[in-house]
Amino acid sequence: ADSVARHGGFCGLFGNDVVAPAILYAADLTVGGKAVVRVINMSFLGTQSLVVGEALAYARSRDIVLVAAAGNFGDSSLGFPASDDGVISVGGVSSTTKSGLIVNEHNSFSQYGFSLDAVAPGASTTTTEQEGYNGGCPDNVRLAGPSGTSYASPLVAGVAALVRSAHPAWTEAQVREHLMGTSVSVNALQPSRGDDNDAFIGLLGHGKIDAQRAVTLGYQEIPKFIFDKYRLDDSAAGNGNGVAEPGEIVDVYVTL
Repeated sequence: ADSVARHGGFCGLFGNDVVAPAILYAADLTVGGKAVVRVINMSFLGTQSLVVGEALAYARSRDIVLVAAAGNFGDSSLGFPASDDGVISVGGVSSTTKSGLIVNEHNSFSQYGFSLDAVAPGASTTTTEQEGYNGGCPDNVRLAGPSGTSYASPLVAGVAALVRSAHPAWTEAQVREHLMGTSVSVNALQPSRGDDNDAFIGLLGHGKIDAQRAVTLGYQEIPKFIFDKYRLDDSAAGNGNGVAEPGEIVDVYVTL
């Protein structure tokens, strides 16, 4: 997000009037007539915007993988643009040693929920940051260990870039599907032991991004449920005719 915000010499806080043109600029950037931007990371939150939404849709039409930070409010909502269609929304987890085992726990600040796509390390990440940053553009940078989904998101974007390099013929939709299909369930990474994750089972997307699996495995689709049929049973608390009627308690059996 920082590099996007800096396009045209701009630095500091920015709004949709900067974000949309930056996305369009990146989507149309070419070298020798060839598009060069294959992945866009968005480590920022903004207000829902039709203009930005249209820019994101255009970027996807240009076969660009879109990745965004889910937000740092610690609830089940998704910030924008992570909530936009086709954007990989990323939450944060941290690796913690407990009883001699390394476990991956949901970061308390991170968004979660059924709409989240994937998670990546988001706490005390080693990276560079502007020294004394206060909305301006200081020249000095330093190594730091900040936390937030803004730091988890570029890790996913980086893996997306690796996959695009390894499989240049894959479309953005295939890369997106493959990233989530090769993610490892955080719940499966350690046994249920009363850790913080127990409250977030099924709410941490398709799991923790796994670079090795993403690069080395063949194309992996997300497992999908296909509806087959259903049956209603009202024999226990109804008239037994197999039809849901007012006042009845009905058991529903679904075959997927």
